[in-house]
Amino acid sequence: MHMSPAVGTEAETVMGALQKSFAQIGMGHLDTARTSSTAGSEILRLHHLDGQELPEQPAAHVRTLTADYWYTVPDSKQLVVATFSTPMGDIPNLMLDFFDSLVAASYWEKS
Repeated sequence: MHMSPAVGTEAETVMGALQKSFAQIGMGHLDTARTSSTAGSEILRLHHLDGQELPEQPAAHVRTLTADYWYTVPDSKQLVVATFSTPMGDIPNLMLDFFDSLVAASYWEKS
C-alpha cells in the first residue's frame, strides 16, 4: 500500500497519514488502536473478536481473535500489513501479548 498523501518518507509522517485516512473512512476497530515501533518502522495494531456457532455442536461457541499490524516500510511511503488470527479468542490479552512479541522481534533487512 502506498501512502501518497504523506509528505516525506519519515515513518512518523507516513503513519500519521494512515491514521488520518483510517479516521476519515471510518475504519472499523479504531477504538482498539495501539501504536508501537521497531527499528525504522512505526506500527499500528487494530484487533477484533468474532464469535461463531459450530454447526456440528450447537452448544459450542468459538471466539476468533484477529489482529492487523500496519507497518511503515523504512525510507518509503509504503505500508505492509501483517495479520494474525487465532481461535483462542477467549484469552485475547494473552494472545495479543504473544502477537505483540512476534511483531517486536521483527525487523527489516536490506537486500
